Order: sequence, then C-alpha cells, then structure tokens
Amino acid sequence: MPKILKVSATDPGKVKGEQVREARSATIEVQTGETAKESINMFGDEAVHTNSNANWVVTIQGGIRRLLIAGKSQDEIQKEIGETKMGVSRVRSADHTAAIKKQWATWDAAARAAFIKEMKETK
Repeated sequence: MPKILKVSATDPGKVKGEQVREARSATIEVQTGETAKESINMFGDEAVHTNSNANWVVTIQGGIRRLLIAGKSQDEIQKEIGETKMGVSRVRSADHTAAIKKQWATWDAAARAAFIKEMKETK
C-alpha cells in the first residue's frame, strides 16, 4: 500500500552569505512505497536502483572527504571504506592523538598549559 512522503526544502535567500531575496520554504507530499519492493512495483527496478546508488555515492563521498581531511592517502581510503556495504553503518575509528596534535599546533601557551593541567587532573 503506497504511503505519503513529506518532502521539505528551504531557500535561505542568500548568495555568498549576502541576503539577496526573502527566505522561503515549501513542503510537498508524494506517494512512495511502503517497502523497497513496493517502490520497485510503483516506479520500476531501474528508477529505484539508480536513485539508491546516487544516494549511496553521496554517503561514500562524505566518508572520503572525512578521510582526506584526516590526511589519509588514496590507498588508506580504499582500504578503510572500499568494502563498504550499502545500508550498513561503519564504526568510525578516531585517532585521538593525531586530533590533539592538530589542535595543539593552534593553541597559545596558556591554552596548552590549561590542557596539560586538565589532563593531569583527569584520572
């Protein structure tokens, strides 16, 4: 049985951070399937397949960007997310030492001293 999907979007009315028109938003309702199988029956296999892959690409791109920002190489990124499966969440590993080193470089002497003091107090 089809269900109603509400979809909203907003135009903030800004170009390069400058307000150029009134901000507006709208919400519409469309019919979709209750399940993937029902969506395939309603819209066809190809439509559902290409749309799911398009959304998956956006998810993977986010992961690639996160790893690029972390300084990972092409090979490291391939190894870490190359076996990603659609719809399966990955556990994100964090290199806390690297994160602290990156922040440390931006801190002045007072911030560094406060951090060291806090770490000594934390047990």
